[in-house]
Order: sequence, then structure tokens, then C-alpha cells
Amino acid sequence: MPSVADLGADAVVRSEPPPETARRGVWADVGYMFRLLGFHMRRDPWIAASLWILVLGGGMVGSVVQVRFIKALAEVTNGLVAHDRSAVLAALGVAVVCIVLTAVHLGLSQALANALRLRIRTALTVDLLGRWLGGSRLYSPSPDHQIDHPEQRVQEDVYNFAMYLIQFAPLIVGTVTAFFLYSGQLWLLASPTPVDLPMVGTVVVPKALYLLAIAIAVTATISAHLVGRIYTRLEVVRQRLEAGFRHDMGQAREFAEQIVLGGGQANEDARARHDYALIQRNWWPLTGAVSSLYGLRGLFTLLTTVTPTVVLFPMVLDGRMKVGDLAIAGAAFGAVYQALGAFSSSYDTFALLRSAAQRIRLMDGSLNRLTSSGIVRIQESGSAFEVADLIVSSSDGTKLFSLPRLTIGEGERWLVRGMSGAGKSTFFRVMAGIWPFGSGCVSQPAGRSVMFLPQKPYLPNGTLAELLSYPEPSAEFSDDAYTRALKAARLEGLADRIGEARSWAKTLSPGEQQRVVLARALLRKPDFLFLDEATSSLDPTTEAAMFDAITRRMPGTTLITIAHTDRVASYHTHQLTIADGWATVGNYQSEIEA
Repeated sequence: MPSVADLGADAVVRSEPPPETARRGVWADVGYMFRLLGFHMRRDPWIAASLWILVLGGGMVGSVVQVRFIKALAEVTNGLVAHDRSAVLAALGVAVVCIVLTAVHLGLSQALANALRLRIRTALTVDLLGRWLGGSRLYSPSPDHQIDHPEQRVQEDVYNFAMYLIQFAPLIVGTVTAFFLYSGQLWLLASPTPVDLPMVGTVVVPKALYLLAIAIAVTATISAHLVGRIYTRLEVVRQRLEAGFRHDMGQAREFAEQIVLGGGQANEDARARHDYALIQRNWWPLTGAVSSLYGLRGLFTLLTTVTPTVVLFPMVLDGRMKVGDLAIAGAAFGAVYQALGAFSSSYDTFALLRSAAQRIRLMDGSLNRLTSSGIVRIQESGSAFEVADLIVSSSDGTKLFSLPRLTIGEGERWLVRGMSGAGKSTFFRVMAGIWPFGSGCVSQPAGRSVMFLPQKPYLPNGTLAELLSYPEPSAEFSDDAYTRALKAARLEGLADRIGEARSWAKTLSPGEQQRVVLARALLRKPDFLFLDEATSSLDPTTEAAMFDAITRRMPGTTLITIAHTDRVASYHTHQLTIADGWATVGNYQSEIEA
């Protein structure tokens, strides 16, 4: 995983737009949000539709109750002015009912929103995990498929997307509902207003209050978008920098022993401080953008508060409007503004929603992008791996080596030799079908099991039995089979700990880790076993014992081994040498290659 420095974060903080925001407009991002929503609806049609109806309908019901509550307060004010006791009590009764309904509505709405949020998150998380971890995209040497911190995009960005979507969507529906409920009231109360203009005279503006609400809302929306798009970009950068900061600290924890033995504590401290300095540098423009958004919101909120009074107070003074009606007009003006200016009043939520969608979109696009491979891979009946006209290149197109023809037959044992960097491990990736760069054809025997053991094994947390059977379930083998495999791998001391769960990667030495995965191979007995320096951490005696166990317990297994020394040469019948841009079959070399 790349670090913050590898990501070019300095340039991002200064001026370079992150890939999530490059060449993307707000409508394109909104369109992608609807695509994600549509995906969720297709995966969970009945329950999702029901929850959305209840959540959005709840927003509409809340707006209706709010309108009735404001009317009740206006009736209380008018009753007080008229000294009408019965009118005041009746209006207070309606207000109390509205308060109770609002409390019940808020509680139910939150419960429904949480249920919907979990279902949205589940649908998106399962899809992304399936395509990333469950498919062939987990390892990809192609730069087009490499994105920073996919785990954060699955865990945090999907969570944020579901949370902010549930916050934002009912808000929009509720304000639109309030707009239709209040527009009629505001239109009736907004009488023509005379305006004195220099050199023009008095001009009567029809329904001035209604037009002012629209004008203020449009101005607020445009202003918020101009500031908010900066906030969106800076939030994407913040997520990127936070992920890198967390990654580098986690890496220091994971390799703590190596760092201490190498005296690198000061370097790691400096690296982490540099990561945090980038976060600090990005924080101030982010703070400026947020402050500007809140300042704009406060300004326009104050305008909507005072404008109805400024426009309508003459009508109250000359008796054409009651004081309570002025309160209704103020609420109606605010509701019309909130409906038309919903983006401006909640643009911070929209910006966070948009940034989460952008980060998900980049991962989604990477997982959907197909890799064109020049190396054709086929499966045919037979018992041998066959290679024809193979040219292997690096990811930048540089040729590594050519292999005109190769047949690896059943039961043969091949030793792959070559200098460091010649392409031995890349050859194994080609045979595994995960290296697309080059040309030629690789034919794999259909129905034959293949197992690859790298130099640094992967040991997931869990019981020792789960570790030995990986990736199969531990019930696939008996305790006796586990014990025999451990003894064959000279790990007798672990035989009574088969059911013990712990972080074995931190418990076992490098040599023990390699012997554990060799025991895994002895359990599974694959038809083809590829060892990429899988015994490099073993002493010569133990290494010889491991190859003795493999050849004795798996006599029918085809063995292909990468090794830098000739210690294991006697266990092999064939040799493939990669040197000077060619892979050739030849005699064994006695010298030890560096």
C-alpha cells in the first residue's frame, strides 16, 4: 500500500486536484449518487422501497405538522390580541398535539433512517468486497487498477455515503413539501409593494415578498456552490491524507521489531510528523471553506428572518394585517426560502455526501476497468503446463525475457534460476495468470490443482488449524492430518496448539512461518506446487528435510522451485535459467548465484 509521500500528497495539498474530483461536475456526481441508489433498490427492492417511502413520507408528514403548529401559534397570537380566551385555549390544544406528533415522528424517523442506512451500506459493501476481495482485482500490477486505501473506501466512505444520503434526501423532500404548503400562504399575504427608484419614481412590485424569497434563495444557492465545491475537493484530500497517516503508523506498528533493530525510530517519527503536517496544511483552507459556508448560511438566514417584517410592517400598522398573520408570513417566507435554497442551507452535508460518492466512484471504476492481457491463458485436457512464444514484459512495457517453448510434465521437478531482477517471480505470476504484460500463450491442464507458496507467507489471524487449511475450512482435515503435517514440517511443538487462535504472524519466526505453509502444502497435496524461495529462511539441514518430505509424501506432485543457491538442486530433474533476456532449459550450474 502506498504511503502519503508515495501518493504525491504534497502536490495535492498545494494545487493538484485529486483523481476523484478531476474533470467531474456536480451533476455528474449527483448522477452517480442516483446510480448507487438504483443499485441498492435493485438488490433490495421491496424492503428498500418500503423504507424509502416511510422515510421520505415522514419528512412530508413532519412538514405538514410543522405548518399546522405555526398556524396554531399565529392563532394564539391573534387570540391574545383580540382577548379571546376560547380561541387561545383551542389553538394551544392544537399546538400541544403538534408537539406530541413531532416527538413521535422524530423517534420513528430516526429508527427508519438507521434501518435504511444499514441496508444501503450492506448492499454497497457486499458488492465492493465481492469485486475487490472475492474476485481477481485484489492483486493487480496494472497502474489503472491501483487506488489508494481501498479498505477505507469500503469501510468509511460507504458508511459516510449512506449516512449523509439519509440526512440529505428527507431534508430535500421535507423542504419541497413545505414549499408547496407555504407558497399559497405567502402568495396571499405578499401584496404589491411600492418601491421608490431614483430618476424613475415609484414602482409597484407585485407580490414582492414572494419574489424576494426566490431571489434570496437563488443567490444563496449560487454562493454556496461556489464555496462548497472547494470544500468538496478539500474533504477528499483530507480523507486521502488521513488514510495515509493511519497507514504509515500501522506499518510502523506491524514492523516494530525491524524498525527498532535497524535504529529507524527517528525516521518513522519524522515520517509520521510529515504526514500530520500535510493534514495541518490542508486543514486551514478546509477551515476557510467551512467558515465561508457557515457565514453565508448565517447571512441569508438573518435576511430571511428580517425581510418579512421590513416588507409587511406597514400593513400591520395600517390595520390591513394581523400580528399573527405576520408570523405566518415570516414562517412562509422562511419555508419558501428553505425549499428553494435547500442546497445552500445544507451544502456542508451535500459536500460530504459528494466527497464520499466521489471516492466510491473511483474504486468502482477501477474494479470495472478491464485489463487487456497480451498473454493468452487457456485450459486444456492433459497433465502438463505448456508455454509457447512467451514474451514477458514489465508494467511499463520493458521486455524482461522470452521463452519460445516449455513443457512442464506430470511429476517433473523444475529448478528456476537467475540473477535477482531477471524475472523469476514474474514468471510465476505469468503461470498463475495474474500478470498481463507481454504476449504468448500459457496452457494449464484442466482439473489439476495448483498451489503457489511465496517467499513471505500470508498468515491470517485465527486458529492454527485454520492457518494450515487456508483457504479451505479447517473441518476439511482431521486433527491427525494436522499433526502429521506439522511433524513432517518439523513443527512438533505446535501439534498440541491446533485449536489455539492468535496472531501467528507475530508469534512464529520467519523460518517457522515458511514451514507452516509447507505443512499446508503437505496437507493439500496439489498436482502442481510452485515454491518462490519458500525455504529461504531455513537452515540447510531443515531445508533439506522439507524437500525430503515433499518428494517422499507427494511423489506425483510436479514441483517448480525458485532458488538462488544450488543446495536444493539435487531434488530437481530439470532446470530453467533466466538470463540476458532469455529463459532456456539447460544443465545445472554449480555456482551459487547472488
